[in-house]
Order: sequence, then structure tokens, then C-alpha cells
Amino acid sequence: MGAGTSADAENIKKILFYQLELQRLSSGRESRILTALTICKNFLYEYKGNISASLIIGGYDIMGPQLFSVHPHGSTYSLPFISMGSGSLSAMSVLENSFKNSLDLNSALILSKESILAGIYNDMGSGNCIDLCIILKDCLIFNRNTWNSVNNSCSLEILKENFKN
Repeated sequence: MGAGTSADAENIKKILFYQLELQRLSSGRESRILTALTICKNFLYEYKGNISASLIIGGYDIMGPQLFSVHPHGSTYSLPFISMGSGSLSAMSVLENSFKNSLDLNSALILSKESILAGIYNDMGSGNCIDLCIILKDCLIFNRNTWNSVNNSCSLEILKENFKN
């Protein structure tokens, strides 16, 4: 199972997956983002912050695109952009400076990369690679190691090719 924050997040992910699957099977409908959010925040609230996982829940359902932050004690916020984790202050400064509601996909990808890099470079506890999950109305694109500090490569060009279809 593991220990610490990453193990807590992984276990919450598993619990959430199984709860949503049970809900889908019993109702015969796809789950809503708010259902996932409610299950997660109720679970965290029961443990009064003793589960040390801060989470981002996002998706696209019949209500449209949604993005939420979930804190260890169960409080939630809906925001147009979210930065969490040990490098979040640096990442948030980039997001607050450059975010616009009218960003096109290319600009959003670049802003995401720049904000995450700010978190990586200004925090000793952050990792050294970027994984991107792009959620659209009809598809989900998950790209591991979009950028890696070891070889300083960036595959945003490959990601952009996926959107030309």
C-alpha cells in the first residue's frame, strides 16, 4: 500500500473509483463530477484532515467542464485553474499572471507547462517531469513525461497533433 501522502492519494483514488463504479452499475448512468467530489470530500471529512492528500478533481459531464480542489479536511473549491502541492505557490503566481478564460489550446498547454516548471524549479520537494491530462467533451488525452528535466525534452508538439483530428 505505501506510506505518506502519495499512498493516501492512491488509496483515495481506488476508493473513489470503486464507489463510482458501484454507482454507475446501480443507476445505469455515467457518474457526474459532483458525485465524485461529494464521495471524496465526505470521505476526507470523516478523517478530519488525518489523511494527508490534497486532490484536484476535474472532468466533463452534462454540466460541462468542471474543476475542483479538495483539501485534506474535506473542504472544496471550484476555480478556473488550480495549483496544489509543494510547488503550488510558484505555479500559482504564473497562472494568476497569465490565465485568461479565452485561452486557446496551444496557449493553455504552454501556460500549464510554464506554471508546473515554476513549481519544479522553485521547490526542492517537487519532481522533475510533467504529466498532462487534457479533458475535452468527447475524449481524454493523458500524456506521461510531456517534459522531463533529465533530457530537457518537451513533447507538446506531439500533443498538439492529437488535437488536429
